[in-house]
Amino acid sequence: MPNDMLLKLIAGAIPPAIVGFLAILLFVPRGRSTGDARPTRHIAWALPLVLFAVFALLQPWIAGKFILLPRSASEWALPAAVFGLVFALINVALPAPGTLRHGLRLALLVGIGTLIARTFLARWTPLEAATWLGSFAVLTFVSGRLLARAATAQRGVDGIGVLALFTMASAAVCVPGLNSLPSAQFIGILAWLLTGAAAASLLRPSLRLHHASAGLPLLVAMSVVFAASLTSGDVPLWVKGVLGVMLPAIPGLAAAFDRVWPASAEGPKLKRSIARLVVASVPLLIIGGLGAWQAMQVQESGYEY
Repeated sequence: MPNDMLLKLIAGAIPPAIVGFLAILLFVPRGRSTGDARPTRHIAWALPLVLFAVFALLQPWIAGKFILLPRSASEWALPAAVFGLVFALINVALPAPGTLRHGLRLALLVGIGTLIARTFLARWTPLEAATWLGSFAVLTFVSGRLLARAATAQRGVDGIGVLALFTMASAAVCVPGLNSLPSAQFIGILAWLLTGAAAASLLRPSLRLHHASAGLPLLVAMSVVFAASLTSGDVPLWVKGVLGVMLPAIPGLAAAFDRVWPASAEGPKLKRSIARLVVASVPLLIIGGLGAWQAMQVQESGYEY
């Protein structure tokens, strides 16, 4: 591996992990009450803002320039972070989502999907456009609902750990699954930042994220994955479908685990947290296995990326 690429990989992993670790320790007091129904509402803007700042600082170096008008899959990370930050701040200011806000959120996802797919819309049939944009909007919406249940309803590492797994899986979808290394690198920034935050949350077991905090990682990850899927024409459609369905399965399994083994009122125990994250990581293993199979097929065909 070239030294420049290795340095970029290190920069996309270690600094975000340190920032995520310190952000939790600095913003979340140690002694917050576990009985508080909204323990992080007053700082719900913090994690989205930190995520956006990390992207804004690292993107010009990794991509070679500061990009707000993307033309490729990997260039969608910062614009998606901008959208995610705006949505997060709106979610902090407004009350809990209702039917109207769910409909508005779904419409906004279709709008973002349209922006991502604008270069493909001219040659798509109306049915193809509805299928692609509808799939992106529905999968992202469902993932958001499941993450809200699995990540923000749980305290400590149980909550942030699911977000970290989700972004790890999204990076694995991009590479080796979709053969898009730059896209995986940008999502990897999120994954490492959230991994650092998850490690710090072991020291803040009473932490429970506000639902606005999960929105930016979700939107960035799903937007980049969607853009990468559109530009990976050599990847079979069924592979893309399986990879996409596995993403919402991660918070879905975590939410199902919560029904089978409810969290204790005194706070999550480490044994339960480990078991919950292991169960939630099963789709990540499937994504990795399918991606490895796809990479072998690409290697056998002589395709280079």
